[in-house]
Amino acid sequence: MATRALIPVEEYLRTSYEGLDREYVDGEVIERAVPPFEHGLLQLIIGGFFRRHRKVHGFWVVSAVRQRTAPGR
Repeated sequence: MATRALIPVEEYLRTSYEGLDREYVDGEVIERAVPPFEHGLLQLIIGGFFRRHRKVHGFWVVSAVRQRTAPGR
């Protein structure tokens, strides 16, 4: 049985990876699924809508950023 190389979340957040993006799951860095063309197009359309209204509602609009969703994720 192979052992997994676990890393702290802080190391993952300050590291860039070649090729496909990676995500952090419970100490392990795994390849992230690449979404289809339609996903990227919809992301731009929705992002454009929110960007046009950002000053009224006081929020930032960004795309494809690393975000901690839960401890270890």
